[in-house]
Amino acid sequence: MFRIAAKNLFHEKTRFLISVSGITFALILILMLEGFSGGLYAQLSAFDRNSGADIFILQKGVDNSLFVGSVLPAGVEKKVKSIKGVKKSSGILYIPVVLVKGKNKTPIQIVGYQLKDGLGAPWLLASGRRPKAGRQELVLDLALAQRNKVNLNDRIKILGKRFKVVGLSRETSSWMLPLVFMSRRNLAKLMA
Repeated sequence: MFRIAAKNLFHEKTRFLISVSGITFALILILMLEGFSGGLYAQLSAFDRNSGADIFILQKGVDNSLFVGSVLPAGVEKKVKSIKGVKKSSGILYIPVVLVKGKNKTPIQIVGYQLKDGLGAPWLLASGRRPKAGRQELVLDLALAQRNKVNLNDRIKILGKRFKVVGLSRETSSWMLPLVFMSRRNLAKLMA
């Protein structure tokens, strides 16, 4: 039986080479798409993996924190802190906005975190430092800063307010939304 299959395969060498080439191309395409998918997932889940949180609590019906807002009632943070075994509980704010710098318009995701506990803070700084309390400061994604020609200590305008760039972060840019970090208090004022 094997001899018959081999004879059929190798009888027309051109057809055989075309078939093998087609199968090889299909396998390469599958591997490329798998790699793209894995890289995309790694970028989209970077914040969740590096935020310092083990669990995220979202409102009912929300299954991701990237594209859908989640609003929890006041007091949830304290209730979570009171659960046995919970060491830290911290609420974060995040909003998608468009950063306008000259003629460049870039969609970004602003993360507002509590400076005192650092949950949700930028996890890898390329340069500079994290924002300090009581100041109009932020950390910008390094790739975003380079595309928009923004440097440390520059001031940028977000939603009508000026912020000083005190840090540049790495690994905080996905193919869709680079992350910008500021204090939760400053972001809450922007959202008001």
